[in-house]
Amino acid sequence: MKNTTRKFLIILITFFIITNISICSRAENEISQNDANTQEYDENDFTLDEELIDEEDQYLYDENQNSDLADYTYQKNFFSFGSSNVTVNEDVYGDVFIFTSGTATIDAFIAGNVFIFASDIKISESAQITTSLFACSNHLSILGGIDGNVYSFCQDFNLAETSYIDSDLFLNSQNIVIDGAIYRDATISGESITLSENASIQGDLNYSSDQEINLPEGVVYGSVNYRNVNYTPNTTHTNQINQWIYHTFSYIVIAVIVLAMAKWIQLKFINLYPDFVKNLPKYLLYGILGLMVIPILGMIFLILGVTIPLSFVLFAIYFMLMLLASFTIIISIANLCSDKLSEKLTINDTLRTILCIIIIAILYKLLQLIPVFGSLLTFAVVITGFGLFLKSMFPTKQ
Repeated sequence: MKNTTRKFLIILITFFIITNISICSRAENEISQNDANTQEYDENDFTLDEELIDEEDQYLYDENQNSDLADYTYQKNFFSFGSSNVTVNEDVYGDVFIFTSGTATIDAFIAGNVFIFASDIKISESAQITTSLFACSNHLSILGGIDGNVYSFCQDFNLAETSYIDSDLFLNSQNIVIDGAIYRDATISGESITLSENASIQGDLNYSSDQEINLPEGVVYGSVNYRNVNYTPNTTHTNQINQWIYHTFSYIVIAVIVLAMAKWIQLKFINLYPDFVKNLPKYLLYGILGLMVIPILGMIFLILGVTIPLSFVLFAIYFMLMLLASFTIIISIANLCSDKLSEKLTINDTLRTILCIIIIAILYKLLQLIPVFGSLLTFAVVITGFGLFLKSMFPTKQ
């Protein structure tokens, strides 16, 4: 009984600490989403081009091939975190994750998605990314080819004449210069937008700015949709980037605190990740039911009169679980990734899990910037995390 009381008090104290942190970090969380036009999200954009992969596979090392081909090297995935400049100059048959305060340069063939958070980003002329690019930076310059979508949040954006984006462009930037080709739609928001005569947008152009731009004839093949946005000095993109960094850092800190408390109190959800991956729809159903049932019970207790204190406690627990829901998903996925990387990263299990939390949290915050899709993702993560938390509170059948 003393053990249970102690755990309950610890959870309540943690709840109030996280509430104070979260209120500060969520106060301006919808900055970029309100300024961007909505655009339908196609889940097929994240599918690797199998024909392209097959063509490149012929260059993979085969022990039966001659020694010249044996010297060919490639990587399955690329991870880099730090403050120095990062250059990817070897082909990667997987995803690229870069988090640095320096400059990030992609100068190779990437058969996967690229996620970059850096001060400056350059996609060189010889680079090719077969799926999508997710970028957050002060400056982003694309000279090579992107076969998927580009999702970018930056201060200065340049799509050079030698470059192309085979799918859609989703961009929020202060200064935008487009000289290259976009083979589908472009949804952009910026203070200064320039499209040269060499530019080509074969789909629709949806843009937001404080004034309409002069478009050269024949640059946009589809329709042009303009939305007026009044920019003020208090809402510069530099401030928006700084706020995104602050929100993401706060989110990571809270996730690590939740992980530490969950391990100390021995909450079961941190060990449910194998079952969580196999039965994701089940946990989503738990979350939806909990979302509806708990408030109804709280209202019943409130109406009965004698159970008013119990109603307040139930609503407090409900609010606490909703607040912690997304962190349970981040921690569960991080535990799963930590297990998968246990043979490649021979470090302390907790340190490896924290490293995975940092990576996944950054990706989650970047995906939240995508119009419409970001809101749907947040809702799905919160509901599923809520269901995971509820499932962990019930005893498991032996």
